[in-house]
Amino acid sequence: MDIKALYQRFRAWQIEPYQFERKSKKTHQCFNCGTTYDGDYCPVCGQNYEKGPIGWSSDEKSHKPLFGLFEPGSIGAFIVQILCRPGYMISDFLKGRKKATGSPFNVLCYIAAAVLIVLSLTGKSGSEWFESMDGKLGLYGVCLQWMAEHIDWAVLLQTVLLIIPVWLLFRFAPKHSHHKLLEGFFIQAFMTSIVLICIMLRALISDWLILLIPICNYIAYRQLFGYGVWGTLWRTLLSIGIVFYSFGVISMMCLCLAGKYQSTHSTGAIVAMTAVLLALGVGVMWLGWWIGKKTEHKN
Repeated sequence: MDIKALYQRFRAWQIEPYQFERKSKKTHQCFNCGTTYDGDYCPVCGQNYEKGPIGWSSDEKSHKPLFGLFEPGSIGAFIVQILCRPGYMISDFLKGRKKATGSPFNVLCYIAAAVLIVLSLTGKSGSEWFESMDGKLGLYGVCLQWMAEHIDWAVLLQTVLLIIPVWLLFRFAPKHSHHKLLEGFFIQAFMTSIVLICIMLRALISDWLILLIPICNYIAYRQLFGYGVWGTLWRTLLSIGIVFYSFGVISMMCLCLAGKYQSTHSTGAIVAMTAVLLALGVGVMWLGWWIGKKTEHKN
């Protein structure tokens, strides 16, 4: 077995998983709208030339497997790609190659439903670890425990909060430079699928698999934006750190103001400290943006 050749084939698949070929070079008349056209699909309504009147083979031609591992746009193909070539897959979507990637939101709904079912069956919410700490993490431990108990809201908030840090810290990347906030929203939709899959694996196999989340984030961002090892590493860790830092600060303020955690400070003092801590986080994020601008396309 030639390991090097297998790896080269895998790398080639990562970069270009599908080779779309034109099946028909003849002229067809669309069975749906009557348009005459050349190629495989009608330019007016999008119907495939193979889909015509009902026959013994019509169902087979129109069938698209939902969980096929190699069928473009299926859930199975999406999961294989998001785990093996996450950054390249996101890049394909941003370039408009939606046939090869499928919709991130459609698959995200299926994955989220599967995660909720797995967590309910296994009984692993993640909060048991924080309970075993017996309050040693203090107020921040209370916030982390809330995130573990409300994993759906925590992942949603993480998705929203990551858009700005990733947009700023990777803004001057060699690839997909100056990507827009709307593109950042779709990027984080793909990344949320990765997070949910890691959470499900953690519940099914081992708690240590939760460490796959930052590793997968690093791999995805490196493939997507094209920075080197260290350029990707510090930006990935800083973006995730800023999200957890900001979420923790806001959560601590809400818990203190709601009276769910005893505090000797007044309401005004709590709000003021929260503002200072958030300003500190924003300052660190903008420092990362400034460093990225100064070293544009050099990593």
